[in-house]
Amino acid sequence: MPPTVPPGNPREPPRGKGGHGCLVAGAALAGALALAVAGGTFILHEARVQREIVQRGTTAPGIEDLRAIGCDPGTTVMDAHELRGMLDSGLPADTSVFVACLATEGGAVPTCDDVARTYARAAHPSGSFVAEVRVVKRFRIECRRVYGADGG
Repeated sequence: MPPTVPPGNPREPPRGKGGHGCLVAGAALAGALALAVAGGTFILHEARVQREIVQRGTTAPGIEDLRAIGCDPGTTVMDAHELRGMLDSGLPADTSVFVACLATEGGAVPTCDDVARTYARAAHPSGSFVAEVRVVKRFRIECRRVYGADGG
C-alpha cells in the first residue's frame, strides 16, 4: 500500500480555484485599457479643436493693430460661442468675441481699455466682446472686461 500524504503537506500540489481569476483580471485590464484609449482620443480631439480655434484667431481682423499697441504675436481673437462649447470659459452669454492680448513683462503692457478701443476701431465687431490682457511671465490675468461693440 502506498504511503498516504496527509492534507496540508508541502509536497501536495496546490488545489486550483477553477481558473476564473485570470479571466476576470484579463477582462478588467482590457476594459481599463479601452477606457484609457477612448479618454485619450477625446482629449486629443478637444486639444486639436482648441488649437485650430486659436490659430484662426491669430490672423483675425484687428490682430496687427493689437500688436502695434504692445500685444505679442501669441495674441488671438476667438469666437466666444466656440469657446463656450469646449470649456468653462466664464464668458458672458451675450458676448460674441474673446480678444486675448498677451504681453511681455518689461515691455509696454496695454490695458483692457486700450485693447478694446483698438480692436473695436480695427475690426468693427457686431456686438459686445471680452478683452483680456495677460503678461506672459507673470502667469496671471492683468484684466478681463466686457465691452460694447464700440469698445466702450
